[in-house]
Order: sequence, then C-alpha cells, then structure tokens
Amino acid sequence: MPDAPPVTESTKLISKNEDTASHWGLASLLLGGLLAVMAMLMLQMNLQMYLSPRGWSQGDLRPIHDVAIVGAVILGVMTSASMAFGICSLAFAYKRAQPCALGWAGLMISTLAMFLWIGAFVDLFEVLDMLMRGGLGFR
Repeated sequence: MPDAPPVTESTKLISKNEDTASHWGLASLLLGGLLAVMAMLMLQMNLQMYLSPRGWSQGDLRPIHDVAIVGAVILGVMTSASMAFGICSLAFAYKRAQPCALGWAGLMISTLAMFLWIGAFVDLFEVLDMLMRGGLGFR
C-alpha cells in the first residue's frame, strides 16, 4: 500500500477550498429561497391593501410609495447577488469537475424569486396608484 503524500500548507489549502462550489450554491439556494418566501408575503400584503382601501389616508400612501422604490432597488440587488452566487457555484463546479446540483437549484430558485419580486412590486405600485387616485369609489 503506497504511503499518502505528506500534508503541507499547500495541500491544506487545496483540501479546504475543494467545496467552494457547494458553499456558493448553498448561499444562492438559501438566499433565493428566503427572497421567494418574502415575495409571496409581499403579494399577500398587496392583496390586503387592495381589499381595505378605506384604511389608508393619502398622507400614508406617499411615504409607502417612496419606501417601495428604495425597497425595489435593494431587493433587485439582493436577487441579482443570489443569482450571481449560483453562477459562481456553477463556474467553480465545472472548473473542478464537481457536482453542481446546489448551484443549479440556487440559480433556479433565485430566478423564481426575481420574477416573484418583479410581480410583487408591479402589483404594489398598481395598488398604490389606485389608492392615490381615490380607491375603488369607496371614498
């Protein structure tokens, strides 16, 4: 039985970085999943705003609109980062000939989260626009 090669600092670094693809993929999967769940909760909040137009005064709607614009930019950056993590995972996996399931799953969930957030913000701005114009005729 041949002896194992001696453990040096360079072999420690190589063995420590072998699972880089799975780390990036897991980060993409977790962040994308969290963002997808948050987008679905946002859609539920949009529905509640639409169904209760009498509860919102005109003074409340402008700050909500302004915060929604900032939130759209921040969440766009977060979903783009999550997709970039998935792409990095795929690149590392292909470079090292490793399995890339976490990278693909993270990229798919992150893409789903991006589409959900686009829909949630389009819906939010439509509901806010409807409420700023006077609601559904209840006022």
